[in-house]
Amino acid sequence: MRSIDNPRTVGLSGKFKNIIFKQVNGKTIICKKPKKSDRKAAVQPIKTVDEEKAVAYANTVCKDKRLTQAYQAKIKPGESIHDAAVKEFLQLVKLFRFVTANNDKTADVLLNIVEKYLHENK
Repeated sequence: MRSIDNPRTVGLSGKFKNIIFKQVNGKTIICKKPKKSDRKAAVQPIKTVDEEKAVAYANTVCKDKRLTQAYQAKIKPGESIHDAAVKEFLQLVKLFRFVTANNDKTADVLLNIVEKYLHENK
């Protein structure tokens, strides 16, 4: 960035190729065009496998009337059933990973509970 006192650039602002002219405190500043970062990666991270499974689960919940009614009783006003199901699924995945990381026998118990629940609700 450089300040220039040239009568031809007084009041000049804008860009020309890779050069940018701007006014700061009554002086004309000239600088390079900033480099763009990879904005897609920063704004929208790639979906993980867990998120894809959570969305699939939420879609299943939305199609099943009984599960939809159960979630309707749980959610706050203004919250969608789909979002609540995704959130709950991801929390269960996080809990399961925590339990299995600690090599606890609770993981087996948790798996049995989930399997029984899924078998009963088919």
